[in-house]
Order: sequence, then C-alpha cells, then structure tokens
Amino acid sequence: MLNNTTSIDHVRTRCRESAYAGLAVIPPLAVFAILALGYWREHRTAIALQANFASLVDRNEPIGNATLTQVFDSRTTRTTTDQWAGIVASSSALVGKFEGLSEPSLGELVPPGNPWTGETLANQISQEAQVVLDQFRSLSVDDKPTWQPLLFDSVMTLLPELQDSRNVRTILSNEFRVAYHAGEHQRAVDALQMMLKLENAFDWQFCLVEASVRITRRQQRYELIRDSLGEDFWREQDLNQLLVQLRGTENLDQRWHRLLAGERAMILSALRIAESGNLESAGMINNVNFTPFGIAPTHQAVILRVMQKMQSSAGIGTGQHVRDAQDYQWYPRYWDTEMNQFSVTSMPLAFGDEVGEYYLPAIQAASDAFARSDENRRMTITAVGIKLFEVIENQWPSSLAELSRVGIANHETMVDVAYGNPFGYRKGKLGQEAILWTSPDSFAALYHGRSAGDAPPSRWNKTDADAEIRIR
Repeated sequence: MLNNTTSIDHVRTRCRESAYAGLAVIPPLAVFAILALGYWREHRTAIALQANFASLVDRNEPIGNATLTQVFDSRTTRTTTDQWAGIVASSSALVGKFEGLSEPSLGELVPPGNPWTGETLANQISQEAQVVLDQFRSLSVDDKPTWQPLLFDSVMTLLPELQDSRNVRTILSNEFRVAYHAGEHQRAVDALQMMLKLENAFDWQFCLVEASVRITRRQQRYELIRDSLGEDFWREQDLNQLLVQLRGTENLDQRWHRLLAGERAMILSALRIAESGNLESAGMINNVNFTPFGIAPTHQAVILRVMQKMQSSAGIGTGQHVRDAQDYQWYPRYWDTEMNQFSVTSMPLAFGDEVGEYYLPAIQAASDAFARSDENRRMTITAVGIKLFEVIENQWPSSLAELSRVGIANHETMVDVAYGNPFGYRKGKLGQEAILWTSPDSFAALYHGRSAGDAPPSRWNKTDADAEIRIR
C-alpha cells in the first residue's frame, strides 16, 4: 500500500515538473514567435520597398545620391557652366572689393532727379560691373538651368555655387537702382530681366533649401518693381515687358513634385549612411529603428509613404494647400501612429523620429512660402496693371475688374485663387495715386476664406512692406 502511494506521488511530482517545464518554454516560444513575425513582416516589406524603388527609378525619380546625380544631370545643361562660373567669380570679386565701402543709402531706390547720397559709389560699382553685365549678355540661350559640379551627399549636400550667386544678385540690384535714378527705362527693365535669368539658371528643383533661395530672390525682384511704381517712371512698353517677366510659365505642381522627390532621395540616402554606422554623416538621422539586418524596412516604408503622400498633394501656391498641410497634422498624430505600428517588431524596441521632426515641419513651411510668393507675384502683376491702365487711359481704374481692358485676368487680382477674394483697391483722394493692398495677416485670414479688408493696412496703423502698394 505504501509503495502504491509513493508511486502515485512520484507520478504527480513528475507531472508537475513537466508542467512547470512546459510553462518555462512558453516565454521563449513567445519571443521566438514575435521575432518570427517581425522577420516575416520586415522581409515582406523589404520586397515591397524594392518594387517601389524600382517603380520610382522607372519614372526618373531619384532614390539616393547616385540617382539624384543622374536626374540633376538630365535636367541641367553644361553649355553655360563655364560662363556662369565666370559670372559668379567676377561678381564675387567685385562685391568683395566694395564690401567695406557699403553704406545704407546704397540700397535705396531713389527717383530720377532726387539727391542720392550713395550715387557716387553706386555708379562706380556699376561701371566696374559692366564686365559682368557683358558676360550676362553673351550667355548662350538655353532653357535648362546651368549644370554645376555639385557633390550630392544626402541631407548634407552643400550648394556653394548657389550661395555665391547671391553676389551676382547684388550686382544686378545695384544696376537697377542706378538705371532707375538715371531715368534709363530700358536699362532698368534689362536689369530686372537679368535677375530673372539668374533665378532660372539656378532653378535646379531638387531640395527645399534651393527653393527657399529662389523664393527670396523672386521677392526681392518684386519689391524693386513695387517700389519703382511709387513714382511716375514707367512707360507703356516698359510695363508690358514687366508683365511678361512676372507671368512666366511656371508649373507649381510639377515644381513641388520634383522638390519633394529630391528631398526624399536625400533622406533615403541618409538612412543608408546611418545603416552603415556613420551617424555623423547621416545628418539629422541619429536614432532609427534597427533590426539585425539593418534599418527596419518598415521604418523606411513609413518614411516613404508619408513623403509620397505629401508629394502627391496638388494646388500648390494657394491658401487651401497650406490649410490642408496644417489640417493633416501628419506630425505628430499621423507620424506617431505609423511609427507605433512597427516599433514592436524592431530590434531594439526604441525608435526615433528625427526625420519627422526635420522633414514634416519643413514641408509645411515650404507650402506657406509658395503661397506667399504666388500671392506676392499676383499682387505685383495687379499693381503693374493698374499703372498700365493709368498710362493708357490717363486715369485710374474705378475697380480691379476694369483691368481686363489692359489684359489683366480676373484670377490675377485675387488674394488667393482657391478662395477668390480680390485684393483691396481704391483711388487716392486727390487722384494722384492708387492704393492696392492685402491684409497684413492675409495668410492667417485666407485659410478661412476672408477678404483683404475694406481699408489699407496703413489706415489701421499696421505696417507690412508686402501688404500695401502705392502707385503714382
């Protein structure tokens, strides 16, 4: 009897030990299952990524430094490379020579016949700049931007040629001011045309930094035109030439698509550099999801998906696009949601969203900059149209609708095309001037479809150089 009891107890003990041993196996099995699921997920995503990358290359869109170099080469011309290099070098040398002699009045736009304290220095710079201007006039005719020896290095790509070209812009601005003060109409128009040629020569369309420089230079050109309208300077033929310069044939949606394609290529390249362990060279990418096989493909897929979503947005240059970019709130809501979907299967489990912190706010800022720039362009066109109407009709238009008589389209007189709100306009009390305006906070207003207001900003003691134009 005792032996039977002992045997039963022994069996029960062995069963309990086996059960405990089985329980002990469950955690490793669970970990293995998670890792297996993670591997399967990463493997499946990696295959989809390669197919996506191949599709992008087939569409001539860059996916890294090498393909970005190829796209850059195909969109630029080497015909003018040496000529532009000479123009930039000559301009830099000239600006450097006079750098210590600069004075505040040198940047003023002074009407013909008025005293200008910077006149002597401005004329001296202009005389020595004729070598640069002659180089400009001898430029080969080519619709493509100029090729320059850029070294594409992911988000660390430097743009020295673009940076140095600001000296050319300084020379041309001075040329315009000298021509304006001297009352030389065609010379002033030619200076503005050369500024436009400079903008187009470095219009590479592959990164937001380059786009920002272009927008800034365009705005500087618009400001010169606006300021010049403060005096009765321009003739009918001059104003028509200005309208041709201001209109152009720019495709903003295409520009946006190319810019974001270039940004995507640089960030994907930075991810590959980070994967090799060189985080310093990867720029802003300091903490990403790594698996035993490198950066998690699911991480790359999320980045690619968010970028393509933004790239495909349309209506660039309108307040509606800016509003959409903000309303999406990709960061942090959309971004964090997507990141959390794959962080469980990444090893280690930590993740970083430096790409989101860098890229998404930059995109929203770029959308706003494009909208502001295009509003400034339309406002400048409208102002030139008002002056053209006055020159032809010998009176100011009663309303902006009358500008159709001088070829100004209705959409060109709008604060924002998406909402259809017109600029503010009125004739001065004595009939000696016309006033065109938009709200100083027009972009906060146009998100909600409000108008420019019933009175110019100066009446409400609000100052904004871009918000009001007085035309005489």
